[in-house]
Amino acid sequence: MVKEVLISLDGTVTWKLSINLIPPVMLRNILKNVTSYFPDAYTLCVILQLNNINLFYEFMDILLFALYNSVKVVMSVTLKTFERHFYMYKLITFPHKISNLDNYIQLTAEYDNLVLDDSNQRFLLWKEADLKKCRGKGIMVFPADKPIYGRNVLTCESSIYFQRDEARTLCSRRILPQNFAPIFIRHPHDWIYSFSSKQQVTLKCRQNATWITST
Repeated sequence: MVKEVLISLDGTVTWKLSINLIPPVMLRNILKNVTSYFPDAYTLCVILQLNNINLFYEFMDILLFALYNSVKVVMSVTLKTFERHFYMYKLITFPHKISNLDNYIQLTAEYDNLVLDDSNQRFLLWKEADLKKCRGKGIMVFPADKPIYGRNVLTCESSIYFQRDEARTLCSRRILPQNFAPIFIRHPHDWIYSFSSKQQVTLKCRQNATWITST
């Protein structure tokens, strides 16, 4: 028992809580008791349940204080308000034909991701490098070091998402030749592609133990 506690305490040098130091059921009870002291409109970053208690071990930072005859663990818990709950969208643009010309144009944005709140009234702008500051998978916790814009603030990225005409002037533009190289983007279960002309696409899918081809 003493050995397990010492191993758990050694793990705190990375500022992460060990399940050996505070087991899941105990952590759930601790968090449940402190929620009544939260300021108005603040809640835990995720719903407190045993089946997702692992997220709190991932998001939580801790500090360890050694006293004369005891050790104190201070836990920093991530909170949220309604307007601080966001969804992240990766911005992808494709070429489109210029009227009465043979060339294509493709809009390019400075930021790779648009991060929107639940109401679609506030947003943040993130680059891929900024994601390295985030923690978690699926549900992610971001540091509060970026400005939050209202929907009335026009940017290239928000104009693309909300399909505003201002995107044509706010975004950088690339002129592509008539026969530009095909574009393929892999998503988890799909392919997104763009060609400069009509193409015949052949799909080969596995159904049960048989491969089925369709054109």
